[in-house]
Formats: sequence, structure tokens, C-alpha cells
Amino acid sequence: MIRTLLSNAYQCLGWRMILLFLLLLLSGVFEGLGLTMLFPLLAKFGMGDSTGAGGPLAAIQSILNFFHVPDQFGVLLVITIGLMYLQVMFTFAKGWMETECQTRYTNYWQRNLFDHFIDAGWAFFTGERAANRVNAIMVDSGRISAAFYVVVQIATCTVFILVYALISLFSSWKMVLFLSGFGAAIYASVRPLSRKTRRIGEEVTTVSEDLQHRTTEFMHNAKLIKATATEPMAVRLFAQAAERFRRIYLAAGIMPKLIVAIYMLCGYTILGVGLWLAVVHFKVNPAAVVVAIYIFLRLYMQLTNLQQFRQGFLLSAPALPAAMRQLDHARSLRETMNNGKALPEGPAGIVLDRVSVNYGPTQALDEVSLEVAAGEMAGITGPSGAGKSTLVDVMVGLVKKEKGSIEIDGTPIEEISLRDWRRSIGYVGQETLLLNGTVAENLTWGNDVARSIVEEAAKTANAHDFIMDLPNGYDTEIGDRGARLSGGQRQRLGLARALVGGKRLLILDEATSALDAESEHQILKALERLRGKVTILMVAHRLATLSLADTILLFDKGRIVESGSWAELTEQKGLFDRLRQLQSTSL
Repeated sequence: MIRTLLSNAYQCLGWRMILLFLLLLLSGVFEGLGLTMLFPLLAKFGMGDSTGAGGPLAAIQSILNFFHVPDQFGVLLVITIGLMYLQVMFTFAKGWMETECQTRYTNYWQRNLFDHFIDAGWAFFTGERAANRVNAIMVDSGRISAAFYVVVQIATCTVFILVYALISLFSSWKMVLFLSGFGAAIYASVRPLSRKTRRIGEEVTTVSEDLQHRTTEFMHNAKLIKATATEPMAVRLFAQAAERFRRIYLAAGIMPKLIVAIYMLCGYTILGVGLWLAVVHFKVNPAAVVVAIYIFLRLYMQLTNLQQFRQGFLLSAPALPAAMRQLDHARSLRETMNNGKALPEGPAGIVLDRVSVNYGPTQALDEVSLEVAAGEMAGITGPSGAGKSTLVDVMVGLVKKEKGSIEIDGTPIEEISLRDWRRSIGYVGQETLLLNGTVAENLTWGNDVARSIVEEAAKTANAHDFIMDLPNGYDTEIGDRGARLSGGQRQRLGLARALVGGKRLLILDEATSALDAESEHQILKALERLRGKVTILMVAHRLATLSLADTILLFDKGRIVESGSWAELTEQKGLFDRLRQLQSTSL
């Protein structure tokens, strides 16, 4: 897992990652050099001497003599402080680069996931909960970055442990052997806890996804919940998800602390026993004992940190395979944009010839043939599950047909540029996506569009007048999801945005189903103004909405069962007329 993580991180960070580990190594080296200088400093106070073969003071003194360093307290002190200064500087540089790498790695995963998700085909979005994708981008990317941070900390601890172990070995190999045996025993004793930590880490992703799902569901449907007084139900279900989240993170937080406590208790025991053996049995000189105590405290702190970081890695690392699975799934369903023929200007003409679409065993469209002439206003209606939405999806290219042919302006859809085709389409759904920004920002979506073009589209959509009545006109902030606007105003903004840029096909997918009569009238007036200038496809359950259509197509069970103008379908006295009468009676 660590190898996979580092390989992936290197793809993102490159030379920054190499520099980070170089700074880490230099920080450890200068930490060790600073500590070794304590031996000759303590000797100046009469603690220990440099006699005796293999003595640490003799070895250090010979190195100092080689570099012609005077054996004076002031000189030795300056060198020691200088080495420690360098260690602090390298540690700070490491921390800086560490933060730089971590933030870049988080950003890399967030953008990588979002880019591949948004480039995936429609099947990717309909195949699983949206909360899973949101959790991958918002939570798992941070956990992956945290796992990388923890690996860096593990490497830091490892370097410092090696430095301290070498100095300790230089001072007293018997003490090092004793500490190593004791440390190995402690490590073996906490292995079962480490395995449990890994299992908890794997559960964190699932629990986070569930909480994201509940939060998204209830926040997006707050009006329904409040209007039906079902707040207790929402509170209860959210509380259950939040409690599972609390419990798993409680376990995730306690496990590293438990292991740290075990290490600390064992450490105090080792310190006491080790000192007793060093002084009584091994006859270690006083300077070595003082340095050994200092090194032991630093060493044991690093060992404790190493275990704590290891537990942190076990908790965070499972996010990497989870995110990679999401990424691989998105890549496998990546949408292919044809680099085909350029599209002509003007309203689009669309022809379907015996088109069929299946969703597994369900046939959504069954050999559908139709023609929507350039500039025509066509209405699509039928009961739920009749195939209306699938018809729109296959025309746009979101869903692939099983058989049959689709032609845009006489050219098969496979031979045109799918991206250019979609850019020429204006789409208005039942709910208009509005960002927390100004009216102008929502009409242009960040594109560089002249204000005159924006205002012309707003006028066509019957939105200009109400926009100018807002406090700051087109520069008025409309709140989260357009909360400061009425439903009709939001839909007219959606229509205006769909018209910006000279569209060839305008799709209204149940765009007026949730509007009152006056708001719907404003939308229909705008569509009447657009007649002949753009091809219009209106999908609606409410038949009165389609009264302006040149042609109405009635779908049932994936087929066109009736077609014609409003007058022609009414005169046929078929299913359309019966539905019209039922809706008129209900009104």
C-alpha cells in the first residue's frame, strides 16, 4: 500500500517529493551531529574521559583533530549550537515542503476525481449514489493526502530512530541490544490492535458515504420535509447516520491513543531497568549515561510517534483503493467525443429511424421513428416510463442506441462532433441549477459573454423586466440555488441561460411542470417568440403546455402511439384526447 501511495504521489509531486525526502534526511543527519557534540562538551565538565579504545569521546576528538578544531569549550559550544541551528532550518524547510506537497496532493486528487467523473458517460451517474462521488472528492481525497503526510512522518521518525540508534550504539552497544529486544516485544504485542485499526479505516469510507448521502438528501428536500412536518423523521434518520459516523471516528481516534499509552508505560519501565543495568552492570561512564538518557527520551518519543503515525496510516490508507476504484470505474465509462463534421448554423433538423434503447432487460425505446424539422416546435408526452426522457438522452448523445439510426441535419450522429452538437443545445429541466452568485454570473456560467448578448437572451425569455427590478439588476446576488427568486423567475433565468450563445436546439424537459399558470404563461410567450428561430423540443405531462407545438408525439411503452397537431390528435378521439379530457376534468 505504501509503495502504491508513493508511486502515485510521485506522479503528482515529482521533484518536490524528492526534495522533501532530501530535507528530511538532512534534518536527521544534523540532529545526530548536534547530539554527538554533547560528548566533548560534557567532557569539559569532567563527565567521562577520552581514554580507552573505542571510547566515544576519543572517536569524536580524533574527528575534530582531523579538521583542526581547537579543543576549547567556546569553540565546541559554537559548533554544537551551529549544528542545531542548521537542524532547525532544515526541519522548517521540510515542514514547508511537506505542507506544499500535501496541499498539492489533495488538490491533485480532488481535480483528478472531478475531471474523470464529469468526463464519464451518463451510465456512470445513473449507476450509483451521488453521495459516493461527493464523498470521494470531498473526504477520500483528504484522507489520501493525510495518508501521504503520515508516510512522510513515518519516514521522519525512521530517520531519527536510526540516528539515535547509531549514537546509542556508539555509546553502549549492550544498552542498544537491550532496548531493541524490548522494543520488538512491544511491537509484537500491539500487532492485533493494528489489524483492528486497519478494519476501522476501511469502515470509515462506507460510514462517511452514508452520512454524505443523508445530508444531501435532506438538504435538497428541505422544503418537502418542512411542508409535510416530517422533521422528526429526517432528524431521526440523520441522527442514526451521524451516530454511526461518531462511533467509527471514536474508535479511529481511540486506537492510536491506546497504543501510545501502551508504549509510554513500557517506555518508563525500559528507562528504569535500562539505567539500572547501565550503571550497575555495564559500568557505562557518566557522560555516556547522560547522553543516553537524553537520546532515549528522544528515541522513545520517535518510536511512540512512529506507532501513532502507523495507526493513522492504517486509518487513512483505505481511502486510496476506494478512490482508485471510483476513478477506474469513471475511466471505464469515459465518454468519447467524436471529432466529426462541423455543424451548420441555424435550427437543427433531427431524424430517428427505428431507434431502440435497452436498459438491461427493459426496452426503453422500441424502434422509434420520427422527424423534427428545423425550426419546428415538437411536443413529447406520455405516462411515466413511456420513454420520453430516454428519447431526449439519445438525441443529445447521453445514451447509446442499440439499433437504428439518428441523423442531425442529414448526418449520422456518429459522424458529427458530439461536443459541438451539445454546445448548440439549450436545456431547461424541471429544476434550474443556479449558483450562489449574481444573475449575470448564472446566465454566463463564467464565460466571457457581452452584456448585450446576455440581456437579449433575457428579453427573449421574458426575464429582463424582473431582473431590472432587482436591487442591482444583473449584478444582484440571488443566494444559494437562487433562493431569493420565485420558481417562475428561476425557470426564466434557466431559459435565458439556455438561449445565450445562439442555440440550434432548445429542450424543455418538464420545465413548466412545477410553475403556476402565470409563470408558465410567461415561458410559453417566450417560446412563441422563438418559433422558427430555433428547433424546440418540449417534454411535458401536462398536455395544455404543448398547445403551441407544431407536432405532438404521444409515447407509451417505448413507442409512439399517436402523433399530429393538437387539433388532429383531439379529432382522432384516441388516447391523447382521453388524457386531455381527464386533465381538463381534474382541473
